[in-house]
Amino acid sequence: GLGAIGILIGERAIHGQGLATTAISMLAAVARDQLGVRKLSAGCYASNQGSQRAFTKAGFVVEGIRAEHFILDGKPESMVLLGRVL
Repeated sequence: GLGAIGILIGERAIHGQGLATTAISMLAAVARDQLGVRKLSAGCYASNQGSQRAFTKAGFVVEGIRAEHFILDGKPESMVLLGRVL
């Protein structure tokens, strides 16, 4: 089957410590080993380089971009689509 994941680490003081990558990797392992998921997908704001980096470090690849998909702070913002075959 397919699955979609997302994460939120709201405490800025702990950003950049690898927690997101660890959480994503753990979710992927549970999805594969316990739930039988074949592929995971995720998305993030194009401006959120930290989130994109966490997903790619956890084995995800950029599969596409939805141009100007959101309005963020009153301005168009693209969405980066990522995926990982488990």
